[in-house]
Amino acid sequence: MSDNCGLNTGLPISGATGALYFRTRDYCSENLEFNTNITYTATESDSVVFDADAKTITCSNATFVTEGFLVDQPITISNSTNNNKTFTIASLTETEITVKENIIDETDADGLIITGDAYIKDSNKPFNLIGYEADDLITVSGSTSNNNTYTVTNVDSEGVYVFLKEGSNVTTISDVDVKVTLSMPAPGRKIAGVQNWEISYETSTAETSTFDSGKYSEFEPIRESWSGSADKIKIFGKNIDKYKGKKMNGVFFEKWNAEPTGADPAIYWTGDLIMTNISISVNNNEVVGENMSFQGSKNLTYVVKEDAWPTAIT
Repeated sequence: MSDNCGLNTGLPISGATGALYFRTRDYCSENLEFNTNITYTATESDSVVFDADAKTITCSNATFVTEGFLVDQPITISNSTNNNKTFTIASLTETEITVKENIIDETDADGLIITGDAYIKDSNKPFNLIGYEADDLITVSGSTSNNNTYTVTNVDSEGVYVFLKEGSNVTTISDVDVKVTLSMPAPGRKIAGVQNWEISYETSTAETSTFDSGKYSEFEPIRESWSGSADKIKIFGKNIDKYKGKKMNGVFFEKWNAEPTGADPAIYWTGDLIMTNISISVNNNEVVGENMSFQGSKNLTYVVKEDAWPTAIT
């Protein structure tokens, strides 16, 4: 990976047709708790009922709350007759879970397994503000036991828990008073197809002329900034409006490669930005287009990536 070796005042950088990616900003905390998957297995004496009308799963011998199942936690059902899939907990008691999705009426007993996704907890409630979504990747670093890349399945409504894909191999541990960083690895979340993009990198100057300067003014560089725009195609099923006014990390490809190598790298620019404007237009063929403007924050980095993209563990 190599960094940009310098930019001139007002240098425009542009890219051809491609895609626009966003990454959440890194989050550092000394208040994280990690918890592995939670599993409940019904026994032969357990009365298990799936109620389609109520969207409930009742297990007479269960202690769901005590065992640590949580509202908004994805759960995976196995060994049932008709409901072997993933649901999301809407509410729960010790013996009953109400889910958000539709279920099918059935009665099962011995061998039914309910598995709740692993999670990361922070009582400061940061996760909604960070903006994690299902299928995002999170890379954990600085943890005593869980330094790896995981796949997000959900975030609870309070922002306390970010749930991780079943089988993420999370070790239950409290990393309180340990500085742990959560980051979204590049290229990040693919939110929009892009017809073209352009970034302008500028350096502001201040006059430093003195009586000894003669007839020519003298200037010194004092600050660098960058801004840009991109045309978006309405695809990928994401609502671009929710990114307006939020600080994100933009990734703009000059050259995309799904499997970068030294001989054939991926090349992109990346930096924190704020989406400042969205303009929507429709042409005579009823094709909807969106132009997005953004203001860069802090530095803009040029990256030549020659190794594989991160993937979540399984």
